[in-house]
Amino acid sequence: MICPRRPSYSRRCVGTNAVARDRLEDAIADAQQITTGAMLQVAVSLARAAASRARELARQVQEEMFGKAEAVSRTLAEHLPGLGVDACVIASLLPSEPGHWGQVRFGFAPGQGHPDPDALPLSRLTEHPLVEGGRTLFLLPVALRGEPLGIAVFSVTTQLASSDLLQDMRELLATVLKVTQKRHG
Repeated sequence: MICPRRPSYSRRCVGTNAVARDRLEDAIADAQQITTGAMLQVAVSLARAAASRARELARQVQEEMFGKAEAVSRTLAEHLPGLGVDACVIASLLPSEPGHWGQVRFGFAPGQGHPDPDALPLSRLTEHPLVEGGRTLFLLPVALRGEPLGIAVFSVTTQLASSDLLQDMRELLATVLKVTQKRHG
């Protein structure tokens, strides 16, 4: 008898033969273990690659933060898409302005260059052209030892490597915005 390739039909095909049924069940269990093992190896490999990319991003941003802001934006554009962020805009707080205002410092989006250093109400940062068309926006307050420094808006994909990445980005951006604040006031 020829059996269709569905497990429930296959079991029926060998249902009366105990030895064949046991062998089939063992083969199915083995296939499930092999598949689970392969999927685990892929997950570990992807996590290692994301961690490596995040370390390289941090290293390059820390090197570039003392230079031109465009270099930081280029580094973000080079590394963040591979980590599940397809666009972002980062603004530092402008405490001298009445209300809650910020100045755009860094950012990227596909096909776009470094953003102009516009001052804008922070409530409108999600409407910035770099992230305006983003599918899922994530707003990240940036602070260093309790001192508010700015806001980052990320347009994230469904492949965002991990929520730990966003926490690491908060810490990295806090350092970068603090350096920017000291350099440019």
